[in-house]
Amino acid sequence: MTKAVLYCRSGQLQGFLLEGHAGWGESGKDIVCSALSAITHMTAIGITEVMTLRAQVFTEEKAGRMRLILHPEDVSKAQVLLRAMELELGCIAEQYPGHLRVIYEERREFKCFS
Repeated sequence: MTKAVLYCRSGQLQGFLLEGHAGWGESGKDIVCSALSAITHMTAIGITEVMTLRAQVFTEEKAGRMRLILHPEDVSKAQVLLRAMELELGCIAEQYPGHLRVIYEERREFKCFS
């Protein structure tokens, strides 16, 4: 099962962590993993390349892990993309129960930008 952790603070999304493999199909043919990868990578590219916001992005392809943390000053600017990603993750979790779990984690602040 894939776990999507949405980092929140004061009602705003600050970033996300996606980890694990969905287990819907065999490796390389898992449509749930493919969809999740496309959604999170598109969100990261939209934030860092299109909007040119400051964010730290970490990926570990073999582990099926991606984490994005926005710079505190850019959090509000990225809400449209993050909320769209949040909605799509919810749809996938509903369509493929047992393959994606969405968790919200309240965060104080991320030390990587301190």
